[in-house]
Parts: sequence; C-alpha cells; structure tokens
Amino acid sequence: MSVEKIVTAEKWLGSRASLASTSVAICGLIWRLWYATQTYLNPDEALNYTVAAHPWHGLVGFYRNVTITTHPPLFIAVLEAVLHLGRSE
Repeated sequence: MSVEKIVTAEKWLGSRASLASTSVAICGLIWRLWYATQTYLNPDEALNYTVAAHPWHGLVGFYRNVTITTHPPLFIAVLEAVLHLGRSE
C-alpha cells in the first residue's frame, strides 16, 4: 500500500468521523429511549420502593427495613414520605 493511499484513507475517515460518531450517539439514544419504555423500574429503584412501601412498625421495623439496602436511612424515610403523596408516576 502506498503512502498516497494511506493519506487518502485517513482523509476519508477523518471527514466522516463526525458523521459516524453522531450516528452512533443517535442510535444509542434511540435504543435507550425504547428500552426505557419497556421497563418500569430498574432493580435498585424497585428495591427502594419495596423497602419504603413496607410497613415499618416503629423504629425497630424501620431499622430492619433499611438494613437490606445500601442507601442512607434518610433517603428511605424521604421516599416513604413521598409515597404518601401518591404512588403513580
């Protein structure tokens, strides 16, 4: 392969790199939006919802519920308070 062909190939790829990267980004966005319509909650969100929606039965029950998740206890308490406002998106 001659040097001229390599330079020509580099110019061709360089001129289309922006188009290729934009195409990949758009395809990724479309795939992500489609995937978001197929699932309601990811596993982490589902666990947080389950912990917050479960009856606490006082501080001991709250402690038992919070120890099954890695999030801070205040996060679960705030989520539980928000659930009193409504449970729909």
